[in-house]
Amino acid sequence: MLQVNRNRIRNTGLIDDTIRPWRPTMVAGLQWWLAADHVSGVADGGAMSAWNDSSGNGYNLAQGTPAAQPHWQDNIINGKPVVRFDGGDYMSVGNVFSIGDTLTIIVVLRKNITTRATILGQENTTGAFQFEINYGIDGAVGTIINTTFISYGSGATRPANTPNMITYTRNGAGDTHAEYEMGSPIILGTHNTTSFTGNGSKYIGRRGNASQMYVGDIAELMLWSTCLTADQLNDAHVYLAKKYALLNYKGLY
Repeated sequence: MLQVNRNRIRNTGLIDDTIRPWRPTMVAGLQWWLAADHVSGVADGGAMSAWNDSSGNGYNLAQGTPAAQPHWQDNIINGKPVVRFDGGDYMSVGNVFSIGDTLTIIVVLRKNITTRATILGQENTTGAFQFEINYGIDGAVGTIINTTFISYGSGATRPANTPNMITYTRNGAGDTHAEYEMGSPIILGTHNTTSFTGNGSKYIGRRGNASQMYVGDIAELMLWSTCLTADQLNDAHVYLAKKYALLNYKGLY
C-alpha cells in the first residue's frame, strides 16, 4: 500500500521518478558516485581504463595495466550494465578525499564467490579503511582497519550471483555503525569505537595491499562524507531498488 509522507512516495517498492526525481547529487556531502550506466565509449565486454566519477568532484578511477582492467558488461541487472571484476582487476585514484568517522556507503553489486572480498579499499597503513563483503558462511559485511574489524554484521542473506544492495553508515566517532542489506538492518556482532583516521589512495576491487580481490559485478557505488538520515537513506534505497528492480528490497518505512 502506498503511503504519502513528506512529499515522498513510499512503499516496499518504489518511487516514481516522474513524480519526484531523486539523484545522489541532491544530498549534501556526496564524495563519490560511480555508476556503470554512466560509462561511455566502451563496448559491451570491453576493458575499462577509466571509470569517471559522476559526483561532480572529478575523483575518476583509472587502471593503466590491461591485464588488471575490469570489463563493462551491458544488460546484466534489470537491463542495466555493470563493471565486472575477475579477481585480478582493480581500479584506483589517489588520495583525493579522506575517509573519516562520518560517512555513508551504498553499493549495488552481484558477487560470485563465497569468500571475503573487498569492494572499497584504502592504502594499508595505520588507520586505513576497508569495506568488504563476505558471502561465506555468515554473509558478513565489515569495515576493517588493517586486520581488525571495526564493524562486522552477519546475516546478509542474498546468495552469490544475485543482485544485492549493501549500505554502511557511521555517525561520528564511537560506536555509531549501522549496516543494511536490501534496506533492512543487519545485526552487528562487532561495533567498536576505533576511528577511521587514515588517508591514501582509494581502490575499487581490492585492499590497499593488493589482497582480497573482488570477483563479481558492481553496478553503482555512492559515498557521502555525511551520515544520511533515515529519510535520505530511504530515498537512496528506493531510487536504487527501482532502477535495478531489487524486488526483495524491504525499506526503512
